[in-house]
Amino acid sequence: MAKTEWRVAGAGRLTARGRAQVPLFDTEVVSVYGLRALGGVAFKDSAHAQYRGLFDKGSDAQFVFVGGKGGVGKTSTSSALGVRLADAGLKTLIISTDPAHSLGDCLATRLEGHPTEVQGTDGNLWAMEVDTEEALERFKENLRGVSRMGGRLGELGNKIGLDEFAELLENPPPGTDEVVALGDVMEVMREGKFDRVIVDTAPTGHTLRLLSFPDFLDGFLQKVLGIKRKLDGAINTAKALFGMSGADGGRDEVEEAAAAVERQRVKAVELRELLTDPARTQFLVVSIATQLAFAESERLVQGLAERGVAVDNLVVNQLLGEAANEAWVHRVAKAQGKSIEGIRAMTDQAMLAAPADAGPIWVREVPYFDSELQSVYALRPPPRTKWTRRVPQPVLSGHAASLKPY
Repeated sequence: MAKTEWRVAGAGRLTARGRAQVPLFDTEVVSVYGLRALGGVAFKDSAHAQYRGLFDKGSDAQFVFVGGKGGVGKTSTSSALGVRLADAGLKTLIISTDPAHSLGDCLATRLEGHPTEVQGTDGNLWAMEVDTEEALERFKENLRGVSRMGGRLGELGNKIGLDEFAELLENPPPGTDEVVALGDVMEVMREGKFDRVIVDTAPTGHTLRLLSFPDFLDGFLQKVLGIKRKLDGAINTAKALFGMSGADGGRDEVEEAAAAVERQRVKAVELRELLTDPARTQFLVVSIATQLAFAESERLVQGLAERGVAVDNLVVNQLLGEAANEAWVHRVAKAQGKSIEGIRAMTDQAMLAAPADAGPIWVREVPYFDSELQSVYALRPPPRTKWTRRVPQPVLSGHAASLKPY
């Protein structure tokens, strides 16, 4: 099938095997039932060749990574795809690696760090939210034995690079948490209990770091092994000076740290191999029809291509179509009004629970603009809005709030 090209003024060119255009719904898409409607639009041509048998029960297990700019609807798209696959009779797992998890909210299901069944899918849809901070902390703890050696070796520890190692350990590059967490759940993915695994990734930059992380770990591993070699030469002196006991003294800590890095490196390599294997993995990019979103999507597609990952499908989300008539706008405004009431109630409760000397919470309600905000002039404060001081109200009014700035 010939590749489809999209063009948005100034945003560059994006290519993929297929695309889907998804309208902006007049109600928030949550729970299996709402997501089933979204999936029916976004993946209505599920039998098309662009999906390479993704919806075919007879094909081998496949993985789908969903990426894109923050706020474009990656989680909703991932969830809608999961529901669509589950309805096709495929046992599907959705994994969220975004530190700001919203997958459970989207599926209306309480999720933890292990697969949880999503009700309403006949046992075919499962989901989990990976605690990336916890996974990274476990990885760090496996390595802290090396940095602790610095205090035991004194100046000698500085000379062999333990301070530098400790700094690198405590300040790893951005995205390390997601890669380490995904490496940990590779076991779940390898168990073969699921026909399809969807990974709802963190925003764009994290996705690209998934592919370069094994190289970082290679360098990190060499640093651990280098310190080990230096310690091997200094260990007898350290024993004599500091009374370190045991046949191997602190050497085991370094060996264990090196083994921990090596295990994580192997997981990262397996993850990269999975991402770059078109027989097992598809990549789906979600965007919205703005120049900023398309520009970032273009960078993601190009970055993936440079790392050997082809993008199969693009979903353009939140499009205004013919359905956006006056009644549609009224329904959207009504739904936003209810959300604003919830925000006001939340700020009232926060202030009532705050200490007596706490300051007020200021709320600013900004209208939806009919053009994209670019350049310094567009980004200046709109003249029709102002900051409003929220004062706690014991009783909230029941009517929907006006959407006009006040």
